Amino acid sequence: MEKLDDIKTHWQSWADNFGDDLRATTRSSNIKKLEIKSLIRMLKKHSNKPLSELRVLEVGCGNGFNSISIAKELGCTVDGFDFIPEMVESAISNRDKIDNKLKDRVNFEVGNVLDFKVSDKYDVVFSCRCLINLPEINMQNDAIIELSKATKDDGILLILENFNDSHKLQNDLRESVGLTRRLVADFNRFFDFNVFSKNIEDHKLRIIDESNFSSLHDVMQYVLVPMMTGGETDYSHKVMMEVTRLMLSFTEGQEEMFGSFGQNKLIVIKHA
Repeated sequence: MEKLDDIKTHWQSWADNFGDDLRATTRSSNIKKLEIKSLIRMLKKHSNKPLSELRVLEVGCGNGFNSISIAKELGCTVDGFDFIPEMVESAISNRDKIDNKLKDRVNFEVGNVLDFKVSDKYDVVFSCRCLINLPEINMQNDAIIELSKATKDDGILLILENFNDSHKLQNDLRESVGLTRRLVADFNRFFDFNVFSKNIEDHKLRIIDESNFSSLHDVMQYVLVPMMTGGETDYSHKVMMEVTRLMLSFTEGQEEMFGSFGQNKLIVIKHA
């Protein structure tokens, strides 16, 4: 499809420009740190076996930082795939640079979320801002079903994606202080939470947990900092470095005290 080709071209250019740098998949190292913390927290909370025994699959691994961090923290085995070959090359490079011993437990391959097969099911399957790159709702829904099929009956599916509902609340805050509303990027399609939830239920899956882990971060990044910079988004602003340091110190539940203004939400799903 033409739209999918455009999306692939976009990420191809980012892979070419940034290589194994974190910026190949995100403009902000701050939100990446918070994403990884939230993923690891949910894995610890909902794991069905000792953490070191988990087999984990990341769908849309980019240049590997999520998978590498999880494997280092938990001692588990992680496989990841991405549809941009250069991203996979960078993921392998990052794995070997960060910890050469991870070769035995972290594997990266080229693959497509719309067409993948696994020989054995996984204890954990997760996506991190991957499914929003699918241009149609039916594609996103089909992808979630395929991910659930790759998850063991007693395993968990983690969906860390962007949602229109909280993005709207964030934009309402911006508008209240005279900032323009932020548009969703052309290559993204954010989820609607009600539609997402219904699709989950329709396919005999159930949401067992969720986290608005990025709410304080996004209020600061997209509302307060632009108020200080004449409307500009500055991902390296000192305020953002400090608020991220604060949030990394939060204990379970503290990040939930700041509302639903973060466009990133982490959903934990199990088979019904």
